[in-house]
Amino acid sequence: MEKELHIWMEQNNENNLLTNFQETQKALIDSVDLIHTTQPHFCNTKWITKYKIFVHMLDNECVEILLGTKNKYTNRNIRLSHNLEKLLLANEFGYATINN
Repeated sequence: MEKELHIWMEQNNENNLLTNFQETQKALIDSVDLIHTTQPHFCNTKWITKYKIFVHMLDNECVEILLGTKNKYTNRNIRLSHNLEKLLLANEFGYATINN
């Protein structure tokens, strides 16, 4: 089974939803197979090599973030050097924040 990290851009009724930094960090360090969190900080290339990263946007779209040019919602070539959290919060992959 592939490991998955699901980042929710708003609270929901998902069971086992981690809502703080420490819980999410512990789950990642412990290599939990399936993680649901509200912490966009963990949308990070540090984890993209260990987990499939999915972001649940504010418009109910679920976006998988991939390395390279295979991303459906951006033409950007995603590299390990990118700050994925910054791109996510700038709405690069879809409707992630209401401020833009």
